[in-house]
Amino acid sequence: MIRTKKAILWLAIPVVLLILGIAYLNRWNIALYSIGFPPSASMIYEGIDANGDNYRVVAYTNGEKGGNLALMTENRFGWWEATQISSQTDQNELARISWMGPAGFRYAEDGKFDPDFEFHAVYCGNNAVGPVFPITEKLPPNVTVNVQQSGAFYLLHFVSFGPESPLNGLSVKELLHEVGAIL
Repeated sequence: MIRTKKAILWLAIPVVLLILGIAYLNRWNIALYSIGFPPSASMIYEGIDANGDNYRVVAYTNGEKGGNLALMTENRFGWWEATQISSQTDQNELARISWMGPAGFRYAEDGKFDPDFEFHAVYCGNNAVGPVFPITEKLPPNVTVNVQQSGAFYLLHFVSFGPESPLNGLSVKELLHEVGAIL
């Protein structure tokens, strides 16, 4: 009887370790499935946050329902979890996520070192009726954008550096209306 228990234990331990190993190797796909994203979702940005944790921004379009965005962070054990999720609730809305991180210090005129930050905002939509790229000409100073568009689906990744974010006052929907990209 004792011998049978030891044999079962010696067989169970490798099986459990094998299952944990397979789960660990597929941790990215498991994290995407847990928030309803397929493994084919596009990773659009990757970086390291102020805590030293890896993060990734993921986007995927859900057909005519619109676009979805997620900010995924890797914890200290290597498992990924969603820290922000946004979806396009209807055809006229945009999915949006944003984050900021430290960018460095600059020497100010008064002799102090002032911190600079890196501000990011990602928008996606599935309602473009024209090209989205003219939005680049309408941006305020110190703001750049990476534009990706495929038919009606578009993705906009805004980046700004400085002590304050000009992205907070930016109305992306109005800018898209101005350039004729959406109705």
